[in-house]
Amino acid sequence: EIKQATETGATEEVVARIPKGEKFTFGFYFIGQLIMYGMVSSYISLFMTESGIAAFVISAILFVAKVWDAVNDPLFAIFIDKKQIFKHKYLSWVRISTVLIPLTTIFVFIMPDSFGNTAKIIWLLIGYMLWDLAYTICDVPIHALATCMTDNVKERDGLFIKKTVFGYIGVLIVLFVPMLYPRIGWGPTA
Repeated sequence: EIKQATETGATEEVVARIPKGEKFTFGFYFIGQLIMYGMVSSYISLFMTESGIAAFVISAILFVAKVWDAVNDPLFAIFIDKKQIFKHKYLSWVRISTVLIPLTTIFVFIMPDSFGNTAKIIWLLIGYMLWDLAYTICDVPIHALATCMTDNVKERDGLFIKKTVFGYIGVLIVLFVPMLYPRIGWGPTA
C-alpha cells in the first residue's frame, strides 16, 4: 500500500496497481533505449570523420539534425496525443520503434564507400534525421505511457525512478564496454 495526499491535503492509502514485474520491465526498457542512443550518438561523428567528411560539415549535419529533433519531438507528441490510430495509444508506437530504430541505425552506417563526398553528406544527413525521427517515435510515447499505467502519483514517481536508474545502466554500458575492446582482441583496423 502507498500513502498519497488527496486534494484536501489528507493522506489516504492506495493499493499499488502495477505489478512489480511490469514496473521492472518498464525500467529495463531504458537500458536498451539508452544503449542504442549512446552508441549512435557516440560513434556518428567518428563514422563521419572516418568517411572523409570535414569537421565543419559534420557539425552542420549534427546541428540540422538537432534542429529537426527540436521540431519533430513536440509535433509528434501533439500528434499522438490528439489522434489514436492504433488500439494501444502509446504502446503501439513503442513497438513500431523497435523495428524502425534498428533499420535506421543500419541505414546510417551502411553508407557505400564508393559514394562521393556530396552523396555521403546527403546520405548521412537524411539517415541521421530518419534515425532521430525513429528515436522520437520511441521516446515520446514511452514517457507518456507511464502516465497511463497508473493514476497513483507515487507509482508514477517510482516508474520514473526506475527509468532513470535503468537508463544510467545503459549509459554506463556504452561508456565502459569500449574499454574492454583491447582485452578481447578488438582494435583499430587501419
